[in-house]
Amino acid sequence: MKNKLMRIQKYIANNSSLSRRSVEKLIKEEKILVNGTKAILGQKINDGKNEIEVDGLPLNFNNQEITIIFNKPNGIIVTKKDPQKRQTIYEILPTKYRDLNHIGRLDKNSEGLLLLTSNGELCYRLSHPSYEIEKEYLVDITGVPSKQAIGNVLAGITTDNIFIKPKLIKINNQISQNNCQLIIILTEGKKREIRKLIKYLGFEVVRLNRIRIANIHLNDLRGSSERILQKDELQILKKMVGL
Repeated sequence: MKNKLMRIQKYIANNSSLSRRSVEKLIKEEKILVNGTKAILGQKINDGKNEIEVDGLPLNFNNQEITIIFNKPNGIIVTKKDPQKRQTIYEILPTKYRDLNHIGRLDKNSEGLLLLTSNGELCYRLSHPSYEIEKEYLVDITGVPSKQAIGNVLAGITTDNIFIKPKLIKINNQISQNNCQLIIILTEGKKREIRKLIKYLGFEVVRLNRIRIANIHLNDLRGSSERILQKDELQILKKMVGL
């Protein structure tokens, strides 16, 4: 049986913590070698039949794949290095998880579910809008939108030159006459999308908490805590993006 040919970007992403975009960048910078020769974008290689170096180091195929769920607290930045020296999630994660790549982002003043993984291809696919992965949020706001306003948003709106069309938006709990909690489900990850949506409605966000990505729920995981995804959770998640 012949070994399967695979594009080098996908092959390295499948066997490392690098995303396909990161691999492409390294190839363009001539930092990836295949059997001692500079790699070419789109190059096809045999699975397991090549010696690959990434930025001077051999590609390690023996690392155990890890994907974790992390409950990001408010006030923390989702990035590996912040030029402004603000606190990042990688400073509060256990050391053993600090090489993982975050899948998507939550802004500084948002909290809740964040996924991190050593699987570059999984990171790429879960971040790509074409897979329409659901992300569910609980959003406390300074106001109570009308049914008509909610209907208008569900039909799709353009604000700040960005088109926004949530899959779901509904009132989950009316906290008071002038405050409520919304459930919002999105399938894209545009920057500050929910905050722009709420501003369009004429209100402000008081609290923004992501409680679900695809089949992965935050449930009762405490703030600043993490856990490894169970095998069945990870299998379902991968199946959703064709892995």
